[in-house]
Amino acid sequence: MQNEPLLIQTLVELADSLVDHFDVVDLLTLLASRCVEVLDVSAAGIVLATATDELRVVASSDEEMRIVELFEVQSDEGPCIDCYRTGVPVLCRDLDENPDRWPRFAKIARATGFHSAHALPMRLRGSTIGALNLT
Repeated sequence: MQNEPLLIQTLVELADSLVDHFDVVDLLTLLASRCVEVLDVSAAGIVLATATDELRVVASSDEEMRIVELFEVQSDEGPCIDCYRTGVPVLCRDLDENPDRWPRFAKIARATGFHSAHALPMRLRGSTIGALNLT
């Protein structure tokens, strides 16, 4: 595995950050950035639900992804929204294949240079608390 040293380093860094006063945003930003490096994706973003079940963008690997994630949350449409609501992974290899699926999200994602979108549920003690978006 070509990325094995980076993956091991990432796991150690993530574990090291889980101390009494760790910063959740710093931890999730590290996770998003390392997803890009380890998984060979263009960008990664993370949304988490608030106590009132509203999704908020908490981390992204870059500014373009942050903008796409903000648009997704504001328009209530896209892979992270579907993933959070269903609790199952959402895979879309080509945003052009099904233009009616997320018309507003797909338009802004393509304009930003993204052509695919995959979302994975983030869980805590069996409950889906957010989603990780990989493009």
